[in-house]
Amino acid sequence: MQDPRPRAFLFDMDGVICDNNAWHRTSWLAYAEQLGKKLSEQDIEAKVYGKTNAEILAFVLGRPVEAEELHQHAEAKEALFRQQYGPHFALTTGLEAFLAATKQQGIAIGLATNAPQSNLEFTWQKGQLARFFTVRTHAAEVALPKPAPDLYLLCAERLGVSATQSIVFEDSLTGIKAARAAGAKVVGVASTMSEAVLTPLCDKVITDFAQITPADVLAV
Repeated sequence: MQDPRPRAFLFDMDGVICDNNAWHRTSWLAYAEQLGKKLSEQDIEAKVYGKTNAEILAFVLGRPVEAEELHQHAEAKEALFRQQYGPHFALTTGLEAFLAATKQQGIAIGLATNAPQSNLEFTWQKGQLARFFTVRTHAAEVALPKPAPDLYLLCAERLGVSATQSIVFEDSLTGIKAARAAGAKVVGVASTMSEAVLTPLCDKVITDFAQITPADVLAV
């Protein structure tokens, strides 16, 4: 019989490991305008946060985007994001201490993101995440990105645990849906959405990692 106790913490990246959605907003506003589309705040919330570049670009351009064109636009936009955000890069408040304590307790740590690999590499290097994370997964590695459960299922499998033995840290509706579909419990990080919105959707809600310990999370 499978041990039901949590054995792994799985983290989304943007909005969780880094509170960087304001910089994604800035870069998407600028890049969409270059393509002739002025994005509203409602567009940003509904069509950008938690979405893949393929989904966002299809909305911005008003049509499906073929693979080669998608790659060109996505690389250009994400290069703009990294250029703008790079000098301001910071891990979410309290994250380093939380990850160190998690690792010390022998809890497996994985990362699962809808972001492209170039942004994953950028964050991985800037945040020196190899100190804590043993597994990472990104959208190009699965057939279906979030809100499908594939990324979290793959991440848990690589850690040698079941997704049902994992607790996921997410900030977006898309990610929460993916975690729930995988069978995991969810800690909501109120960076993209408010605590009021996240509370009925998550097992626990935080604003940053200075508020909690691994023991607090294991108790959810």
